[in-house]
This record gives sequence, structure tokens and C-alpha cells, in this order.
Amino acid sequence: MGWLLQVLTLGCAGVCAWAVACVLVARAHRLQRRENNVSFEQVVHDPVLSFATLACISLVVSAAVSLWALPLCLASSFVLAKRAPAILARRKHQELRAACESELDTLADIVAMGVRSGLSFDAALDLYCEKFTGHLANEMRGARVQWASGVASRDRALRDLAEQVGSSSLKRFVETTVQAIRYGSPLAEMLSQLGRNLRAEKAAAIEQQVEKAPVKMLIPTGMFILPATLILVVGPAVLQFLGSEI
Repeated sequence: MGWLLQVLTLGCAGVCAWAVACVLVARAHRLQRRENNVSFEQVVHDPVLSFATLACISLVVSAAVSLWALPLCLASSFVLAKRAPAILARRKHQELRAACESELDTLADIVAMGVRSGLSFDAALDLYCEKFTGHLANEMRGARVQWASGVASRDRALRDLAEQVGSSSLKRFVETTVQAIRYGSPLAEMLSQLGRNLRAEKAAAIEQQVEKAPVKMLIPTGMFILPATLILVVGPAVLQFLGSEI
């Protein structure tokens, strides 16, 4: 019994020493970069900081549950620290694409209104980028700077932006604009029609999500709400029946 207590004591001491070492490594890395504050994204993108943070959490969990789980927890922390930047980048890209698609109908309407007022496409786009501050406005502002400074042509900058965002709706906007300007088609009417189509698609997507909501609620209802309701309804009758039998 004494040797078991000694092993447990040494294990706890090792866990504490490892946790302190991880904290010191993270602190030294932070001071080396001369950063006063470290955000969550910086921790995720930094392999040393992310592994140190996850290792500390794993050590605390292993000390609370079982020291035999320590190697598995540390291995999981290492794998997660390596994959965390890619996961975060994928999530940010999805958020950017969703934000751009939600703002695209407004862009089409503003540019169409500007073209009807006698402005060129570039001036109408500048008007949108000046009055709005969303994700799509920021991306369009960057593309506008590219072809205004001569880094890329307008068609190339717009197509690169659509490819970078990965939105099919934005690709439709870019192709509509490029073809209308190149062949002299009525740009205002085409963008107005595109804006109406985008709003109709957005409304249809919302209706589809609403229709799927009852189906998604079946699993939590069957697993949590229905058993609790049965216990509340049938439980008193069962207890009364058992009491009468006794």
C-alpha cells in the first residue's frame, strides 16, 4: 500500500511539474514575440501556445480522472494543435462566404441604382464600398484597389475575388458584370434581375430551413423530452400501484 501511495505522489508531482513547464514555455514564447495580449486566434495559429494550452488542460483532466490517460491526452493535444489552424481557417472561410452571399443582393441593387443614375460601374462600386462596411464591401474594396492601381485588370480582380470567396452567387455577379461591360448589355437591368433572383433564393433557403426544423427536433424530443414526460405522467401511477401491492 505504501508503494502505491508513493507512485501516486510521484505521478501528481510530475503532472504539476509538466503543467508548470508548459505555462513557462507559453509565457516565454509570448514574451519573445513582444505581445501584450494574446487572442484566441493567435493561440490557435501558434503551435507552441496551442499545444501548451491543450497540454495543461489534458494534465488537469488526467490528474482528476486517471494518470493512465495522460499519454492519450497528450497525444490528442498534439494532433489537435497541429490541425487547429486548418480547422479555424476553414471555419473563417465559411463565415466569409456566408456573409458575402447575404450582402450580395444589396450590392447588386446599389450598383444598378448607381448605373441608372449615370455613374460608371467603378463609380457605383466605389459608392457601395464607401457607404457599407460589411465583409463583401471590404473584399470589393480590396479588388477595386487592385485594378485601380494596375496590379490586375478589372475582370481578373473580380474573378480572383469570386474564386477566393468560393461563392457561386458572387461568381454569377462577376460574370454578369463582366459580360455586360464587355458586350455593352444593359448592366442596370441585369443587376436588378440578379438582385431579385438572389432575394428569391434567400427566401427559399430560409423556408427550407424552417421546414427542416421539425425533423431536426425529433431526435432531442425522442431522447430527452419524451422520456421525461413519460416519467412525470406514468411515474405517479406506477408508484401508487406498487404501494398498493405492498
